[in-house]
Amino acid sequence: MLDGEELRGCDTRHADIRADDAECLTDPAVADLLDRRGVQRISWRDLRDAGRAGQRP
Repeated sequence: MLDGEELRGCDTRHADIRADDAECLTDPAVADLLDRRGVQRISWRDLRDAGRAGQRP
C-alpha cells in the first residue's frame, strides 16, 4: 500500500508502519528470501476466497 492520502485516511495512527511493511514486502531481496524459506505469499483475493470456501456447508 502506497503512503498517501487514502492510506492516512483509513489508518490515522499507524499509516507509516503499513507503508513500511508494504515497502519491505515488495522488495525483491525480501521476496527472494521468502522463496528460499518456502514461504508462500498470497493476495487478499486468495485470502478472501479461502475464507469463503471455509464458510460453505
